[in-house]
Amino acid sequence: MNTPKRMSIESFAESLFISEAEREHFEERAAIMEYEAGLPREEAEKRALESVIRCRGEFRRAV
Repeated sequence: MNTPKRMSIESFAESLFISEAEREHFEERAAIMEYEAGLPREEAEKRALESVIRCRGEFRRAV
């Protein structure tokens, strides 16, 4: 039985068709959470992606 390969958070983010500004937000948030908060990279990327999605939703509600 083949175990499905898990998609990385970064690959998932790219599949969401994020804009360049969202990509920059993702990278900056992930780096801050990894280096300043000491989170593992995967957890930092997960939280950064959640931040991008949250910001995208806030922008859409404001428009």
